[in-house]
Amino acid sequence: MYRALLILPALAALHAAPLCPSPREVQPGQTLEELASRYLGDPQYAISIALATNARTADGFKYISNLDDLAGIGRVCVPAKSEAKDLRRSWEAYERAVSEARLPRASTVSKSLVIIPPDQPVDVVAWVRQDQADRLKTGAGGWVNAVPSETWVTVEPHLRDFCRTFVHDRKPEEAKLAQRLEQRLGLSPSSGKTNFVRMRLAQPEANAIFRPCVNPAADHATCSVGPPSSSAADYQQWFLGQYYSSYGQSLIGEFPWTALGYTFDWGQGSAKGRFQRYGESEFVIRKNAPVEVLDVLTTAKYCGLNAP
Repeated sequence: MYRALLILPALAALHAAPLCPSPREVQPGQTLEELASRYLGDPQYAISIALATNARTADGFKYISNLDDLAGIGRVCVPAKSEAKDLRRSWEAYERAVSEARLPRASTVSKSLVIIPPDQPVDVVAWVRQDQADRLKTGAGGWVNAVPSETWVTVEPHLRDFCRTFVHDRKPEEAKLAQRLEQRLGLSPSSGKTNFVRMRLAQPEANAIFRPCVNPAADHATCSVGPPSSSAADYQQWFLGQYYSSYGQSLIGEFPWTALGYTFDWGQGSAKGRFQRYGESEFVIRKNAPVEVLDVLTTAKYCGLNAP
């Protein structure tokens, strides 16, 4: 699942992860398990090395998307043992969230999704990594007026309100803020997101933006369970392909896609061992849909971290 836009790297000066304590070159054919055994004494820390590396793309590390293939990665970040343990625990919780979200049920349907009227402008936001390039920039240095790829977004100001409330109540360090946002948006741990891209759709019609559930219309407040049998053939194909990319591959890019119109919040729920589950209402901007880029803000600035 591709849940991001691409931005100018220079805009992402701040990031949550500290400098890598132990960068290591990857030899041809070397695996994460071999690296984990050599440097951390346990092959089960393979996922920790992948997550530690992905959290530091702002420092020049390449994003590891396939845990079984390090071709082209060049070097990885071997975390300290304490960080490795924390990352593995986070990944185990995330894997449970992916498993729980895999089969939508009627009891988990939301009836209060955010709606987008098709006849009025709407402001949306995407959370992105630094290394996701500068494809929103034109050759002349301005912003593009159409998204270059399918883009997952939420409607403003809901996520901003959520993270600012979290900052106000918890006063977290930036790493903890990033972790809570990853949970809220159903993203993998240490995803390396550093900036929020704010955009406006002047005409949020069905050919520009849709809700990723059985009925893709963005102007209704709920989604039903089941395959999109009454939708157009191209959307049925998209829906089934999305399910496969979320759950049918052993990749770090698997996601707890609810298919019910909201992100799966894998933060700790009120009951021990349970998840929050209901995150933000989510939408997908279609490739080449016209948008106006309003702003690009660091995570800290968008969420009011360290604000006076």
